[in-house]
Amino acid sequence: MFNQIKAGHVLRFTTDPGGIVSPQASNVGNDNTLETLWPNTSNLGNVQVLSHPDGAIGAIAADVATRLRPGFSLSRQASYSGLGRATTQANRAVGAQNCDFVGYTDGKAHYINSANTVFSKDFSGCTMVVYTQAGVRRVAHAAASAVPAMNCRHAFMTTIQGNGAVLIGWFKPFTQAADGARKVTAFGVINRHIGGDINRLTTFGVVTAANVGYTLDAFKPVGVGYGANDWVVTHIASRTLNTGWVVP
Repeated sequence: MFNQIKAGHVLRFTTDPGGIVSPQASNVGNDNTLETLWPNTSNLGNVQVLSHPDGAIGAIAADVATRLRPGFSLSRQASYSGLGRATTQANRAVGAQNCDFVGYTDGKAHYINSANTVFSKDFSGCTMVVYTQAGVRRVAHAAASAVPAMNCRHAFMTTIQGNGAVLIGWFKPFTQAADGARKVTAFGVINRHIGGDINRLTTFGVVTAANVGYTLDAFKPVGVGYGANDWVVTHIASRTLNTGWVVP
């Protein structure tokens, strides 16, 4: 379903990833080579993708769809207008999947065992890594850091290679050089929906069950009346999985 997602679609999570709190980092005795099992909630349940959502979030999704989706279309403008939303089917199902989650902690690399599509978030140069260990598929979030002892990206790869992992691939869902300008543009459209805080525009990394990687930007609008687990997509793009063991 991810190849059908567009800006202005809504992700409706059963378990809200924004409510999953990462364990605190510790700089004491840190070992950035460790492969650590993610200790918190990992199942997001059924994740639905909806077009033309009803309720208060509908106008926000329409604004994103008409202003951030590439290419102007009169039919799209009509479909997402107030009149269009009032006369056409709401909550159109784009797709749904059972998904899992692996989170970020500074100076660590966490993994989960999962055959499902996996989401992660809080990227600033971190990598998502997909591999198998003894035939079991694992998806990891390896933390990046400007502090060498806290930078897990390559140290983690060296560890799992030494443990006999079979690498499927890795990618960086967000780097400032490649993705920062896009988020600033989106923030100009949605800032009033997120209280003027650009950090509420979250970049998710997604690896599907078929091992296709995606970068996905989305936000959960602030304010009374919005769906507690509804996130509006501003951008999605497929990403090539790198198959080399060296991560720059």
